Amino acid sequence: MRRNSGALAALKRRERAAGRARGARELGMPNNELLEAIRMRAYLLWEEAGRPEGGDLAFWDQARREVEAAWSAEPAREAQG
Repeated sequence: MRRNSGALAALKRRERAAGRARGARELGMPNNELLEAIRMRAYLLWEEAGRPEGGDLAFWDQARREVEAAWSAEPAREAQG
């Protein structure tokens, strides 16, 4: 996937914000894993939406919420097992 420089800069800003918004340590995962999981989910959401122009921040925010919820719920599932 080829990105323009504006999209790349926006991605870097979102990655920095994701690291601050909810600490990766709090979720029990390395920061690079958190960012990669968010990046992959955001890309899939964007593809599922038909690759629209713009809206990248909305996809990123949705992906961040989904990934954080999934990783936060993981210890609860392990404790029940």
